[in-house]
Amino acid sequence: MNKRFASSALLLTTACFWGISFVAQVIGARYMDTSTFNAARFLLGALVLIPVCLLFERDHPDRKKIVKTILAAVCGGSVLFLASFLQQYGTGMTANPGKSGFITGIYTVLTPVFYFLFFRRKTGMQIWIGAVLAVIGLYLLCFDGTAGFAFGTGELILLAGAVFWAWHIIVIDRFVDGVSPFKFACGQFLVCGVLNLIAAFFTGAPSWQAVYQGRWPILFCGILSTGIGFTAQVIGQKLAGDPARSAILLATEALFSALGGFVWNLLPIPAGYRVDATMNAYGVAGCAVIFAAIVLSQLPGKVGHPEQARVGRNE
Repeated sequence: MNKRFASSALLLTTACFWGISFVAQVIGARYMDTSTFNAARFLLGALVLIPVCLLFERDHPDRKKIVKTILAAVCGGSVLFLASFLQQYGTGMTANPGKSGFITGIYTVLTPVFYFLFFRRKTGMQIWIGAVLAVIGLYLLCFDGTAGFAFGTGELILLAGAVFWAWHIIVIDRFVDGVSPFKFACGQFLVCGVLNLIAAFFTGAPSWQAVYQGRWPILFCGILSTGIGFTAQVIGQKLAGDPARSAILLATEALFSALGGFVWNLLPIPAGYRVDATMNAYGVAGCAVIFAAIVLSQLPGKVGHPEQARVGRNE
């Protein structure tokens, strides 16, 4: 098996897990509040990564590397907490995996824009074309043929989540050099899980019964999307050696979110586990335009994009 095929398989597997996780998030939101669901999934994700750390990072790093890894995990986990909270809350409100996945995917367009605005990192023309396309795609995605533009609270929260996902990429880009990647991931998932657990006690005491009832969505998001997904992403990107190609393959997450909801409803499952996978013609067009914006924003222009190597939500 050559490296190109192996990397493509791993990255597409990651995108598939991330995309289908939107279906699990919609179902999970029916059983428990946002903080409880995220606490369970990220603490489980951290637990899954412990054997990965023992397998791939058995070295004994120096004190400086340990401190830097812990600092990066605290910073990354804190931003991850905000991004994932908004994403889960917004996904629960829209209750549509495809719409949630494509709105969240706009973070890939926002990331280079934020690099330019806040760090003066040069960007190519394709970034700004992608940003314009993202706005057009968002309008079409939220356009109802009878009621007009229907951009509700859930969509707004998801868009705010996309902003924090972009900042999560930036935080990783600025902190991750010189750290142990799997230990950093495990640490940031632990920080995110603990912050969600604390928040759960303020927003309403977590219910073990609710966690048990929503155990399948938690297991999918914690084990497949968070633990295995991140591991496959890291190994896949190392084998690929091409940041732009890796980013485009990971961008198919949005496609899998829409396709996942549709296929899920075709399975012989109880009515209570079905999700809203409907989308009108405007919505389909909006998804296509947003995906074009995502891909365009990841294509290398005259000026390279150092951040492309780390595109991915690491969840």
